[in-house]
Amino acid sequence: MLSDTPLVTLAPIPSDATPPSDTLHIRFSPPPAELAAIDDGSWQLVVPSAPPPNDETPVVRLWRHRTAGHYRYLYRDGAAFTIDATGLRIFAQHPDDMSNEDVCSYLLGPVFALVLRLRGIVCLHASAASVGDVAVAFLGSAHAGKSTLAAAFSLAGYPALSDDTATLIPRDDHFWVAADSPRLNLWPRSAELLFGDAAALPRLSDTWDKRFLDLRTREGAPSTPGARQDGQRLGVLYELAVAESAQSVTHIVGLGGHQALVVLTQHARASALLDPAHRPRELDVLADVMASVMVRRVERAIHAKPQDVRNAILEDLRGLGLAPRATAPCAPEPPPAADR
Repeated sequence: MLSDTPLVTLAPIPSDATPPSDTLHIRFSPPPAELAAIDDGSWQLVVPSAPPPNDETPVVRLWRHRTAGHYRYLYRDGAAFTIDATGLRIFAQHPDDMSNEDVCSYLLGPVFALVLRLRGIVCLHASAASVGDVAVAFLGSAHAGKSTLAAAFSLAGYPALSDDTATLIPRDDHFWVAADSPRLNLWPRSAELLFGDAAALPRLSDTWDKRFLDLRTREGAPSTPGARQDGQRLGVLYELAVAESAQSVTHIVGLGGHQALVVLTQHARASALLDPAHRPRELDVLADVMASVMVRRVERAIHAKPQDVRNAILEDLRGLGLAPRATAPCAPEPPPAADR
């Protein structure tokens, strides 16, 4: 990846070698003319698919070129990203007063997910951690607790691999989760549950109260192990669900066949944004994923603590023979947070 502007969450890698032909180029500049205009009738609005209520401006709009297949994101705060159909070029634009941190929150999340899909790489709406010899991924919709659970695993000595997007790389008849997240982004309530006080972690930016756990410098959590650098073979996918009627803190069940495939399809990132021609390939890949890993559902009580959910998953993994009985020492649990 080559960028003409530093990306705050990624460390530059010095290299004198000629970049390969499939290198992603990021330019913080307006796109060329053939990618710029979106009001000439050649672009189709795909997100949102219906007008928002009360004629409010949507948080994000996404257009797709009807014939060429290019994409253009436009956020309500003025950030814009144009992606060519090959997934080789991104043109980023933003207001002068927008921080690099805010721009990267879009760029390294939904924009990169779409780029991966354009390149034929399937990624899931999931965070992941390394447990023993396998990667364990946590699937879920927004606010399901994916990043929170990855942080809870990290605090217990199991390195985080990815945050919010798990990139699946086919290798040797298995799928590997790429280690591509130098930090975990956490809502203040999640930081409070894990560390006793949201202020224990730095803010993502001056304009956003979301916090982050830096897996490289361990800022805000000195005892937190860093992320693995090489990725790991995917062993189990856990779908996170809240069951208000749950009798225990956490109940875990196995999924198979059609049910497992539906779960994977629901949590494949950027699926609804792709041209329909890409869908058969996606379903083939997801069927291969289902055949090579276990898919399970975590039904947790609505007030379950992330540490308790983590421990239930670890016990489930031990029952599957995928986690050692002698686990790494857990970090001390934080004291209960005071009511605010």
